[in-house]
Amino acid sequence: MTPVVAQTNRLNLRQFEPDDLDDLTEVLGNADVMTYSLTGPLTHEEVQEHIRRYCAHWHRWGYGLCAVVHRTDGKVIGYCGLQYFDEIDGRPEIEVGYRLNRDYWDCGYASEAAAAIVEFGFAVLGLERIIAMIDPRNLRSIRVAEKIGLYYEKDADCGGYIDRIYVAERRNTAE
Repeated sequence: MTPVVAQTNRLNLRQFEPDDLDDLTEVLGNADVMTYSLTGPLTHEEVQEHIRRYCAHWHRWGYGLCAVVHRTDGKVIGYCGLQYFDEIDGRPEIEVGYRLNRDYWDCGYASEAAAAIVEFGFAVLGLERIIAMIDPRNLRSIRVAEKIGLYYEKDADCGGYIDRIYVAERRNTAE
């Protein structure tokens, strides 16, 4: 069993396993979930490749996207985690990202998972700054970012499209 990276009252967040493919395909293959994705809904084979890349990111950086596992039934209901980007608007950044199964929207799971991952980034990894890159039309995702304490910084060109950049910075607790 893969160790849990972060845990909340309702969720476990852990690295992906090959057995997560069907549950994650249910998420990333859904048109509603993928509305603001550049790729649109993904096929079973594309999701399998995504899981491979998620694992490679973990291997290289020591963090990455996590399977969001509902603690009651063990179902993978999406992903949430941290991704490194070499350059976003002129600087390297680490982004918190999240996507959940449509059946689990409006229950607070995205905020719960994202808050746990941001805390993991600051407390365990010692990060100083975490961003979220959000399509300006994606009001649900903006609400999640704001709910967990990220603030709007600017609009930025993210490889040919404009996203809103929301930021969280580690607070100095030594004061």
